[in-house]
This record gives sequence, structure tokens and C-alpha cells, in this order.
Amino acid sequence: MEEARQPSYPQSSASDFVAPITSSERMVSLDLIRGIAILGILIMNIQSFGNLFATYFNPTINGDFSGLNQITWFITHIFFEQKFYTIFSMLFGAGIVVMAEKASAKGLSAAKYHYRRSVLLILFGLLHGYLIWYGDILNIYGLFALIVFLMWKKSPRFQIVSGLVLILLLSGFMLLGYLAMPAEDAAQMQSLFIPSEEVIAKEIAAYQGTWSESFAQRIEAMAHMFSFIGFGIFRITGCMLLGMAFYKLGIFSAQRSKQFYWKLIYWCLLPGLAMATYSAYALNQSGFLDAKTVQMKLAQYNYLGSLLMAIGYIGMFNLFFLSEGFKKLKQRLQAVGQMAFTNYITQSLICTSLFYGFGLGLFSMLSRFEMVLVAILVLALQMVWSPWWLKKFRFGPLEWLWRSLTYFKLQPMKRH
Repeated sequence: MEEARQPSYPQSSASDFVAPITSSERMVSLDLIRGIAILGILIMNIQSFGNLFATYFNPTINGDFSGLNQITWFITHIFFEQKFYTIFSMLFGAGIVVMAEKASAKGLSAAKYHYRRSVLLILFGLLHGYLIWYGDILNIYGLFALIVFLMWKKSPRFQIVSGLVLILLLSGFMLLGYLAMPAEDAAQMQSLFIPSEEVIAKEIAAYQGTWSESFAQRIEAMAHMFSFIGFGIFRITGCMLLGMAFYKLGIFSAQRSKQFYWKLIYWCLLPGLAMATYSAYALNQSGFLDAKTVQMKLAQYNYLGSLLMAIGYIGMFNLFFLSEGFKKLKQRLQAVGQMAFTNYITQSLICTSLFYGFGLGLFSMLSRFEMVLVAILVLALQMVWSPWWLKKFRFGPLEWLWRSLTYFKLQPMKRH
């Protein structure tokens, strides 16, 4: 198994820098964790692909919420919800440092390449959100990356403290919103949380209809997504800062001791799991009747618990990386991670083709449990096709496009 290591930075010219990072330079532990994260994200996103916007937050509407479906919700809420996108946000922050250190070591402007990459990511994300699926996160990552970059040189201590402060600030704002939200805002939140029969019928008809009908609905859904930016800037930016620090401290790159990673599991995963489990219990007991109570008060347990679980998962995934067995599985997960951008968009293409009217039109027809089975099949497909693709090519298709546009130069694609 290839050892995780920090890439070396030999002195070279600007033209050398625009050459893509080779496989030998990649930090394979980062690829593995990124691969697991992108797969885990789909377990949650599948609910938004195949059912109403509101069902992501309120599992009791537009479908059965008993038996296997209720068990599925409990499992996904406890083990997946907010955990993997938190890890992915941290990895994004780590990636900023990797790129910036590499450029700086060669005497090049890290800012120029970073801001170009970020603007491109915003554009890719907007195209994805409006043309394919409204749940895009890339445009938000690109936007927040413009801010986070300003702090990449700060010490890990500064980044950890700043990240935690941002994350906890949002927790405080949520509690304040619960206590002092104006009645008009609470009513609007409630209407999104428990939509009327008319709104439900309109959304189902749009996504089971033609592409142009679903496009009109996506414009409306994207407006709702943009309204969450004010919340996301605290959580996502905070996680990016934590990711920067974790990279600098060698946590992501499997450079710490096994004992250290076991401590992450003990001190973070277990308490976080307890909080997420209580969150599932409290939400279920609430009956999902009041949006303000569910999303501003009871959501606190998983909001904070998911951060702890994500850090604990990072410890667990590094221990898996450092273990002796499962070589083929690790290689597949690393390949998925190397093609994370392509795989993220591919998930949208496959799922919208399955659920939307221009494809099989299964929107609102599958149960929560059945949708998770679909997600597992998609994940299995990506674990097969990613290593196959990378045997022939150096990058995923979208990674290649992103790099080529970033450096204003077509990158070599085929392996020799």
C-alpha cells in the first residue's frame, strides 16, 4: 500500500506548475476519505432527487413513515445526515491549503489560481443547479472559498478556534431564532415545512413533467437554496477552516498515530453518536408538527453531534486506511475520491434520469427505503467505473475540464 505523505515541491517554472498533479504526488488517504464522503452524501441527497423538497426536513409528508421507512430515516439521520457533507467541507478546506502550499513553494501566485478555480466552481455549480438538480453545493463552496482563502496561512490553532466560533455562532443564532422569530417568518417556515396539497401536487407534476417544466420548478427551488447561504456561511466556512487545520496537523494525511485516531473515535464519534441518536428520538417524538421547534431547537442536537461524528469518522477512516487488508476496496474508494467532482455530477445525472419525467419518471413513487436501495446501486456503479476510468485516463472528465480552464491550457488526459 502506498504510504501517505506530503508531496514534495521541487523548484520549477510557472509552466511546470500548470502540469496536473501526478498520481504519485496525490495524498491517497485524502482521496480515500473524499471517496467515502462523496458516496455518503448521496444516501441523504437521494431523498431530494426522488421526493419533495420538504421531505428532506420532514419525513412524514408525501409517503409512508412507518416500518422500514421509519427505520431507514432513523439510520440515515443518525449516521449520515450532515456528517458527510461536513467531512466534504473540511476536505475542501484542506484542498485549498494543498494547492496554495504547492504554488507558494514554487514562487507562484496561489491567489490567482485559487480565485480562478473558485469562480469556475461557482459557474459549474450554477449550471448544475439550474439545469440538472437544485440541490447543488458547488456554487456555495466556490463562493465561501473566496473568503476562506484569506486565512490559509494562519496557524492551525487560529483556524480551529475561528472555525468552531463560526459553527457555534450559527447554533446560537438558531436558538435565538427559535425564541424570537417574528410570526410572519415562522409562518413562512411552516409553509415550507408542511406544504399544502396544492404545492405538493405542483412540485410532483413539475418533476414528472418535461424538462422545461422541471426547470421552472428548479428556479423556484434554487431561490430557496440561496436563502440558506446566510446559514451556510457559518457552518461550511467553519468546517473549511477546520479542514485547513486538520491538513496542516497531519490528521487527514494519516500521519498521526493510530492511538490519536482511536482518541478521535472515543472523544468525538461516541459523544456525537449519542447526540445524533437523541436527535432522532426527539424529532420523532415531536411528530414533525412545528417547523420552528424542529429546525431551530431540536435540530441543535444533530447540528452539533454531526460535527463530532464527522471528526470521529475521520479518525475511523484513517484507521481503515492504515490497516493491512481491504486493498482492492481502498483502491476503489481512492478512485472515487480522485473523481469526486465527476462523481458528484454523475450522481445528479443518473438520479434525475431515474426520477424526473424526461427519464423514467419515478419522482414521488418510491418509498424512503427503496430510494436508499437506488442510492446504493448508484454508489456501487461509481466504485466500479471510477477505477476503470482512471486506468485509462489521468483525471475524471470534469476534473480535466476544471483544470484545463483554470490553467488556460489543455491538460494531458490519457495515460501513456
